[in-house]
Amino acid sequence: MSRNQIKWFAMLMMVIDHLAVAFLPVNTPLYFVCRGVCGRIAYPLFIVLFLEGMQRSRHLQRKAIDLCLFALVSEVFFDRALWGSWYFAGAQNVMWSWLLGLFLVMGCMYFRKCRENCTLTRGMQTGITAIWLLVVCMLAAWFRVDYGIAGVLCMFAGYCWMQARSSAALWQIGMVVAVTEAVLTLQPGVLLAVVVLSLYQPEKDGRKPFTAYMKYGFYAVYPVHLAVIAAVRMLTGA
Repeated sequence: MSRNQIKWFAMLMMVIDHLAVAFLPVNTPLYFVCRGVCGRIAYPLFIVLFLEGMQRSRHLQRKAIDLCLFALVSEVFFDRALWGSWYFAGAQNVMWSWLLGLFLVMGCMYFRKCRENCTLTRGMQTGITAIWLLVVCMLAAWFRVDYGIAGVLCMFAGYCWMQARSSAALWQIGMVVAVTEAVLTLQPGVLLAVVVLSLYQPEKDGRKPFTAYMKYGFYAVYPVHLAVIAAVRMLTGA
């Protein structure tokens, strides 16, 4: 599988998860499979690919702006599609989670750079990083973003592993992220994400450029599929 194929697979799993929330009765076998298996596979895949993309990106500030804009656009559809209301303060869509994760990693990268430039000692870097992690976790809990504190900690675990082993394969990063999420959320279905990542073949990506159209196309899938679910719920009274 190529990187893009893994992304499309993760998006398919996410859509199945959201369809289950919107239309399936709770506590049925099908609901369990869609939520406990398909839905749980998606998040570790997104985190690993998100972190891997950050390592290659030179425009993290632009990425933050893009995520913020798409999170704002998605929020109203997220509330209507999954919670049946045009405004629901009890949960915020997953793009806010990714944005917080981006801020977390950007801060960690900055502290690491400061230590390399000898403006921070290793102990100071560790202490400031711990404080920054606590702040981001508090924001995740305060704003009730999707996956909450567990999502932030999974992002942090994956980032730390990538820094410790710069040549680590995607499945290894996925193992760290998936195990972290499984322990924090008690959802063993997330471990299946490692199987998907183990199928990644770098040579299939070749030298194909990752264009802006592809990037925004992937981003657009999130609000568009939520808008469709919201429209169906309105038309059917679901």
